Amino acid sequence: IDIASTAKAVISEGTLESSAAINCPLYIMARGTLAGTTTVNAPVYFEGALNYEGCRLMPGSADDRFGTMTFNNGLTLPGKVYIETTLSTAEGKAAIVKVNGDLTLKGINYFTIDCTDTDIKAGSYTLAECTGTLTADAANIKVRNLNGVPYRIQTEANKIVLAIDSQRKPAEGVLWKGSTTTEWDYLTKNFSANGEDSYFVTGDKVVFDDSADNFNVSLNNTVMAGSIEFRNDEKTYTFTGDGSISGTGDLIKNGKGEVRLLAEESD
Repeated sequence: IDIASTAKAVISEGTLESSAAINCPLYIMARGTLAGTTTVNAPVYFEGALNYEGCRLMPGSADDRFGTMTFNNGLTLPGKVYIETTLSTAEGKAAIVKVNGDLTLKGINYFTIDCTDTDIKAGSYTLAECTGTLTADAANIKVRNLNGVPYRIQTEANKIVLAIDSQRKPAEGVLWKGSTTTEWDYLTKNFSANGEDSYFVTGDKVVFDDSADNFNVSLNNTVMAGSIEFRNDEKTYTFTGDGSISGTGDLIKNGKGEVRLLAEESD
């Protein structure tokens, strides 16, 4: 696409995939996607997405899965922008957004990770980088498609990095402590395994008893347990949130204490 600088290109719906340069102002609307290994030499404006399939950047292509999408006029993500990135932890590669100039993230923006590795390996993977100033709050960068993986988003100098931690094998007798937060997720060391603070791992056989530091449990994603056993006599456990407890293992209740399952999505 090579349009005079007085014109503009609008991706209103669907996907524009390009490996050629884009030399005019570009507007990516709520249902639009820019894909490929293109280089954009003009300003880019985002309307904000209705869902993860719109207002989206998809660096890379079928011929170059870990390709680079380049912006030569700086880039500002105003919020509700999705970046869909192909990742291979086995190869240590990820498709990347590269900005020559400043990269600014406002509001909540999302990275959707497309990783087909059956064994996701620990490591640090750059998702975006710039040559100028990076302005971003890692807490406002959300990640999709990595359920069951202990990861963190980090902003390091001029890079946005996905850091994946190593993960133990599923274990029995994994005890809920709630010492750090109320959240049952894959990122927070709220459990104890073999006497050591631990993340939850998919397939863990977990135990809730009276020894915890916190008896209110928040579920904000889907956790897949091997089994769940309650051994509470004196304390009441309350589960809330938009997430769910899933899996094919047993749910066992022992002891006289109450359990209140208010997370409506659990199965």
